[in-house]
Amino acid sequence: MAAHATNAMKYRYLGNSGLLVSTLSFGSWMLAATLPDEDKAYEILTHAFKHGINFFDNAEVYADGKAETLMGKCIQRGIDNGKVAMTAKLEDVAKEIGATLAQFSIAWCAANTNVSTVILGATSIKQLDENITALAFVDKITPEIRAKVEAIAPFVPKVVPQAAPFVHQQRTKYL
Repeated sequence: MAAHATNAMKYRYLGNSGLLVSTLSFGSWMLAATLPDEDKAYEILTHAFKHGINFFDNAEVYADGKAETLMGKCIQRGIDNGKVAMTAKLEDVAKEIGATLAQFSIAWCAANTNVSTVILGATSIKQLDENITALAFVDKITPEIRAKVEAIAPFVPKVVPQAAPFVHQQRTKYL
């Protein structure tokens, strides 16, 4: 049974980037790796878009570049790329410091003094190793790099006021 287009999608900020992305995102690696038919891929991508998904993950290494090529063809056919949260500009900034986009995202969060810990979601040792390597890029998140990210996705986060002394006491009681 096909789902009907809905406005139920929720959106959240992507880290501190200021970019609002759908709660659910679409990873194109398997799409390109398993679907030989461009029409079927287009059907799936437009279906995702109609349901409010605006974040489509892509990388040149997914299916040996087929994922990006396929996504580009689908956008040319009519997915409004102005409404799709593309990561290409942020990926360029990541490359400047020698990081993958995943490493850059993790380093960006870890460089934020208001973030206590960054939760990783690796599904393989290889991915976990890539995530852990992000620590090498934390110090490369300089004011210049921050300015470039802010130019791409302007957003000034508001720091949450410190917890009341009672809450702080409860937190430290068990540490």
